[in-house]
Amino acid sequence: MAAKVYLSDLRYNYSGVLANDCMPLGVAYMKAVMDREEPQIQSRLFVYPDRLLEALRSDPPDALMVSNYCWNEALSLQFGKLAKSIRPDMLVVMGGPNISIEPERQIEYLARHPQIDVYVLGEGDFLAAEIVRQYLDAGKSLRRLRERTLPSALYWNSDGEVVRNSMWARRKEVDEIPSPWLTGSRTSFLTANSRP
Repeated sequence: MAAKVYLSDLRYNYSGVLANDCMPLGVAYMKAVMDREEPQIQSRLFVYPDRLLEALRSDPPDALMVSNYCWNEALSLQFGKLAKSIRPDMLVVMGGPNISIEPERQIEYLARHPQIDVYVLGEGDFLAAEIVRQYLDAGKSLRRLRERTLPSALYWNSDGEVVRNSMWARRKEVDEIPSPWLTGSRTSFLTANSRP
């Protein structure tokens, strides 16, 4: 089954001055892994909110993945709400280090943000592909996805409760992780999202 996934590391643009002008390396790694391991998944990278909003409205994806850093948390949460208003059955996944390390507070975080279906814990490169794979196996149904056990994540179960599964072990072999530069994942970002 094919799927369309938008991966975003959003940043504010103040009259042409970006709040963060770094390459979106984390989501580029996620795209590189998806492209290699799940070729039926069509993924696109976004950093500019206006471009993501346009894509959500004109060509809504099956899943939206947003990053959570201290500089873009509010923006990412707002896009989770926008995604659900455009397509309520869209899978919205958040990940990133801007969350407490205490399990109880992690659960409280997701409980406060019902627009987020899954919050991935730990490195997202392989985990993002695993979450989308589980979603596809569930027939792109959020209801059926909630009946599953998702690794290394916080998520809503079928009873409407937040479940937390501990982080899985880090991959220690660097050669297992495809390079966004060598695979062209970063190139598609530059051609699709760069501004003159």
